Amino acid sequence: MPTRSIQPRVIYANIVRDFEAAWNGIAASPRGDTGLGNFLFGFTGTLLLEWACRVCRQDAPGAHLDCLTRRMTLIARATTTKLLLGKAK
Repeated sequence: MPTRSIQPRVIYANIVRDFEAAWNGIAASPRGDTGLGNFLFGFTGTLLLEWACRVCRQDAPGAHLDCLTRRMTLIARATTTKLLLGKAK
């Protein structure tokens, strides 16, 4: 099934479920030598952010992307940059 035919809320739910499953699995592991998932969780965060940006870009005037940028700035002022509409150069 092409990704475009999957509803955005279903994609979001799948990303969140995968994150929760990995988090719970690592937290429940009695082994001390288990990785802590730092790269996995970083990748998942990046995936979720890119997905959100792609969904927001479907809004022609850019209001959704501007809203996402403002909310991300409130969460992490030191690590957030303005997301611009347009193609990468």
